Amino acid sequence: MAEAKTKGNGADPTAAKALPTLRPDKCFCAEQKTQSLVVFAPAGLAAGDVGNPAIWQALSRMLQPFSTGWVIAEDERWAVEFMVRSAIPGRCTVVALRTVDLPAFDHAARRTLPQNMSVRFGGASVGWVVERKNPDGSLTVLGRGTDHPEWHGEEDVIRWCLDHASVRQPAEGVRRFPV
Repeated sequence: MAEAKTKGNGADPTAAKALPTLRPDKCFCAEQKTQSLVVFAPAGLAAGDVGNPAIWQALSRMLQPFSTGWVIAEDERWAVEFMVRSAIPGRCTVVALRTVDLPAFDHAARRTLPQNMSVRFGGASVGWVVERKNPDGSLTVLGRGTDHPEWHGEEDVIRWCLDHASVRQPAEGVRRFPV
């Protein structure tokens, strides 16, 4: 009978390695041990600076190891996903996981909306909401994301507002009759 070849320490290289098992007492609900964060970067911060411990010093008391999140550029041109590796008051280590270049956002379009118009995000169940402030101070909801599946982002909503005459407030002095 042929003998199995052994390494210098006498162990059989074909024998299955015993793996340690994951223990229930070491499993936690993520919300109890970590955080999910969004940090809006100040002007002048580059995506490559996110891993620099110096920029995190003021936030170090708020951070927990293994928390994750996004740093969003001030001009919204990029976002960096990160993970907190270690954190003690006054110092923390953050690892940049990936950088995402974001498409340009047309801020000029938002400025073209009438002053009495507002676009806001109403949450996952409602989506984007378009509101008009009436002369008496009341608000009229002109559209909700649940009614407009073509609204995939704020730019789509603004484009809709600019394309629909019904969102424009009548000129001052023009009397509106109830319908």
